[in-house]
Amino acid sequence: MHYPNSDTQLQAGAKVIMIENAYVQGSSTPVSRTDGNGNAYQIRELQDGTQREVLKNFPAQAELQTSLSKYATDIVIRFLQYFRVAEYKTRENAGN
Repeated sequence: MHYPNSDTQLQAGAKVIMIENAYVQGSSTPVSRTDGNGNAYQIRELQDGTQREVLKNFPAQAELQTSLSKYATDIVIRFLQYFRVAEYKTRENAGN
């Protein structure tokens, strides 16, 4: 998981709340394929009827925690029924 420039415009210690949908079997758009790097893809239909393949990963809590720890302190991750919520404070020199 990569969050390029996610904190470059925020002061150190800024509180960030990130909300993203979680994968729920039977409710979420099914994963259409997984590539050799473990990336998951879904097929999404647009309003005009065309379809596009989109990259959509669903990292486990440990992976999300590890990725955010490069940029953040005081990380709290909650998995709800349909969403996951990550709250954290930005680090000094995040990602450097």
